[in-house]
Amino acid sequence: MKTYEEILTRITTLIEDISLGVNKASEIYPNARILSDLGLDSLDYASVLLDCEKWLGVKVQEEGVDWSRLATVAHLAAFMEQQQRR
Repeated sequence: MKTYEEILTRITTLIEDISLGVNKASEIYPNARILSDLGLDSLDYASVLLDCEKWLGVKVQEEGVDWSRLATVAHLAAFMEQQQRR
């Protein structure tokens, strides 16, 4: 099972890759909003989510998830950490 910090690092690295280096992983803060602060779109967000699912070996059941509560890098990392325990 991956730790919160490992997941957070993975997400920031993915965001750097997806943004083609516009957002440097070392400059992405946990409280940064993925869509509005970092300039990713919903397809980019889905790519980050899918990669995390594959990396963690989990499948997020999208029904019932309040996506508005997963707006920041930290919120997404905490959510993915919880998904490992299901």
